Amino acid sequence: MVFWTTRWTARVSGSKTKEIKCQSCEKIYRIKVERTAYGSASAGPYGIYGNAGARRSFNKADENLADKLELEFDPVPCPHCGRYQSYMFYQVRSLCGARHNPNEFAEERARLPETQAWSSAHSADTIQSYERFLQVWPTSKLRVKAQVRMSELQGRAEQTAWTPEKSRRAMILRIGCVLAVALAIGLFSYFFGRH
Repeated sequence: MVFWTTRWTARVSGSKTKEIKCQSCEKIYRIKVERTAYGSASAGPYGIYGNAGARRSFNKADENLADKLELEFDPVPCPHCGRYQSYMFYQVRSLCGARHNPNEFAEERARLPETQAWSSAHSADTIQSYERFLQVWPTSKLRVKAQVRMSELQGRAEQTAWTPEKSRRAMILRIGCVLAVALAIGLFSYFFGRH
């Protein structure tokens, strides 16, 4: 007996604005949480329920999205005092390391908003400026851009460090290795090839 079914998978996205009361300064601020959720369902044996599986998969995806938007949050520091809430520490430390103090740069975050800090790092355009940005704003949405730019700058620095003198030395070393291997093969075949 052969049994088959159709499996449907749905993907939905949404967002929700949440109000957070800062544990430090007690001011209220808002964050926007954006999430994507999936749901799946089957159409029953031999597809007897037709597109009912598709409807159920979207319903399940909507339920999963509602749960995610209700229960999950992004670690966003208070814009008034710059401090992360204690329940955000785990997520910040998962990015920065277990010993990281999420509120070490709270005063600087309160003084210099994220967009200004990014502009400053971007105009300096050095590895150190981007490292500093990431220290102060570890959960920024610009984090990946900063890391990519740091990699580009590091690659450029390594390219610059490769001088013509180093290229010449590397070429001589390669030629020497090729000659040594050719000599070794020639000697091997001379001594072991005459039987």
